[in-house]
This record gives sequence, C-alpha cells and structure tokens, in this order.
Amino acid sequence: MTEELTPTEKSSIPKKPKNRMFSFFSKEKISENVKKESEKIIEYILNLDSEKLYKLEIDSKIFCGKYPFLFFIEYTKLYKGKIELINHILSSEINKDEKNIVSYASLLSYK
Repeated sequence: MTEELTPTEKSSIPKKPKNRMFSFFSKEKISENVKKESEKIIEYILNLDSEKLYKLEIDSKIFCGKYPFLFFIEYTKLYKGKIELINHILSSEINKDEKNIVSYASLLSYK
C-alpha cells in the first residue's frame, strides 16, 4: 500500500530544472544571443587577447574548446602573426532550428 504525499511534501519535491541557456530568451532572441556571445569570443581571438578569453565566464555548452583557442592565440603571438576571420555563421541560419543552435567560425592564423 502506498501512502499519499501531503501538499507540503509534494511541494518540496524538486522540479525539473529549465535549460539555463534558453530560459532567459524568447525563441526569437536565442539566435541573437548566441550570435552576440560568439562575436565577443571571436573579437577576443582576433585581438589576440588570450587573457580576456581565459577570464570569460561562459557555460561550456555555449563555448567548447576554450583551451585550444588559448593555445591558438598564444602560438600566433609566438611568431608575431595575425588571426583573420574567414566566416562566421549560426546553424539556425541554415536549418531554421531555433532550439539547437551552433555557432561556427573559420579562423586563419598567418604571419
């Protein structure tokens, strides 16, 4: 025999957490936010600003590969090179999926 929970006990059960990345933005704003965050990251990379990129507090679900990019910047600095943005696009611009968005950037390091 199962006991019924009291209203107080029911209210103390944790609810399923919301996806934090999307909970603050309406569907129309998700792409804009991802693009804005991506552009900030790209700006740090283009400016060879590994310190700002390192200190950037960002969810790893939004920006993966932080340490390889830090290496990319520092390696470019070693030979006094530059980094150029070739292209930047969001997956939603192609497949129109506003729930699962990936930002892609093509970058070139040269002397």
